Amino acid sequence: MASKKRTRLHKGDQFSEGSRRLWLVLSKRKLNVAQARVLLGIPYEGTLDRILYGDRRPGLQLVLAIQKKFGVPAAAWMQIPPKKDFDLPGSLEVA
Repeated sequence: MASKKRTRLHKGDQFSEGSRRLWLVLSKRKLNVAQARVLLGIPYEGTLDRILYGDRRPGLQLVLAIQKKFGVPAAAWMQIPPKKDFDLPGSLEVA
């Protein structure tokens, strides 16, 4: 049985400027969420997904790691909603 690719089309309540900027950096560097998770040393699958989609915000240690690895300013995670509109990658694939 072939598996169907899932795409998420909605943002969580915590979708922030940090989420938006991290999506943009990952896209520019052609990294997927799993690759970014490994680079950041996040041991659990799903953690970075929940942060990227705005279901939760990262803790201080992860904010600092994201800032160091990807250049997303720590203050960006406090800015809800983000400065600019952003369509999730799944929205672009489905449209």
